[in-house]
Amino acid sequence: MNEIITHLDDPEEQIRQKVLSILAQLNPETPGGLTEKLNDLLNDDPSIAVQMQAAIALAKSGGAEKVLAKLIGWFGSQNAETRISALMTVKATAPYLTIPFDLDPLLNALEDSSAPIRRAAVNAIASLKDASVINALIGHMNDPDESVRTATAGALRQRGDESRDLVLQIFDTDNPAVDSALDALASDNLESLAPLRQFAQREISH
Repeated sequence: MNEIITHLDDPEEQIRQKVLSILAQLNPETPGGLTEKLNDLLNDDPSIAVQMQAAIALAKSGGAEKVLAKLIGWFGSQNAETRISALMTVKATAPYLTIPFDLDPLLNALEDSSAPIRRAAVNAIASLKDASVINALIGHMNDPDESVRTATAGALRQRGDESRDLVLQIFDTDNPAVDSALDALASDNLESLAPLRQFAQREISH
């Protein structure tokens, strides 16, 4: 393990990224000094990609508070790629973020003019355990961009029972998000069949 860690000082950005990726996958007990090194990379590495990879490794090592502080700065970046990468980092670190997370930056990203940012925001929000995020996702099932609608439907489908009732309500209204709602329902869930039959009968009778 110590031999791997020494490569965190490699002058090649790709090597540092690879080592951090390995450390994140191994998720070992943090050796002495590693947390400090990860924090240094998070804050001082010249590569934003290395910083974000360090954020994932540090979150898994119990440094969620330090990671959140950095994420807030990335969310405010003027660079779209940085914001997208930050949202992807939220998804990767979500299982290890054990302290309260401010949803406002993610909700703001859902309203961004850039479809890739909105799509990344959907995936980031869906990774959080907070049940309140489901309402935010429901509101974007009729996003003007197909890739965002697809990501939203997939995110809601993964939430299963948490989202099913809200998704089924769409079939009781004149909502253009019906196609996305169908995609958001798990195909093997028997509780969804009766509402869907009623919807189909209404459509046939029109």
